[in-house]
Amino acid sequence: MKAIEKSNESAQFLWEGGKEPGVGRMNNLAAHYTANMPAGTILLGNWRDLIVGTWGGLELMADPYGANFGKGAVSIRAILDTDIQIRHPESFCISTLAP
Repeated sequence: MKAIEKSNESAQFLWEGGKEPGVGRMNNLAAHYTANMPAGTILLGNWRDLIVGTWGGLELMADPYGANFGKGAVSIRAILDTDIQIRHPESFCISTLAP
């Protein structure tokens, strides 16, 4: 996306980089990229239509006797029960044919 021009010889590319790594703009919309999706996949959506619910609070557990205890490290596990629902499915689309 950083190398594909919007039109021939325009010197304007589909991905317009932001100040932070992984943040930019596409089609004048805020855009982010991640390694947590398959290569060539684009997800576009109205994120206000994504509902995230949590219940039970955040559970933290520490293990001071773990493998890195001698190095002064403590292992911590965090568990948060969540669920998601999409208010309007038509608010999201996914493309797996990205260049």
